[in-house]
Amino acid sequence: MNLLDEVKKRLALTGEYHDSLLLGLAEDVKQYMLSAGVEQSVVDSKLSIGCIARGVQDLWTKESFSDIFKQRVIQLTFEPETDLELIPDLLVADSEEGDAEDVSHSSDI
Repeated sequence: MNLLDEVKKRLALTGEYHDSLLLGLAEDVKQYMLSAGVEQSVVDSKLSIGCIARGVQDLWTKESFSDIFKQRVIQLTFEPETDLELIPDLLVADSEEGDAEDVSHSSDI
């Protein structure tokens, strides 16, 4: 299960129609978290899935972050980096060739 699948499950979405939008919003959310002081390893861990999903929902429906999202980001800034289970790589189907493209990089978002 990758981050995109988890976000879609938490937002009760099926199909692939919104995948590009959801990935873009997830990238924005992850960048916000990093800028707020959450360590890269925490952002990339399973601890952040709920927070990222909430941030995606906020941006998609309200175009601003909710207080609950911001509070969770603050909590995650205090999360230690040890023994974190990483989220599997995000995969996006290449529209022309049907191949998968890895869009998550530890040095990126």
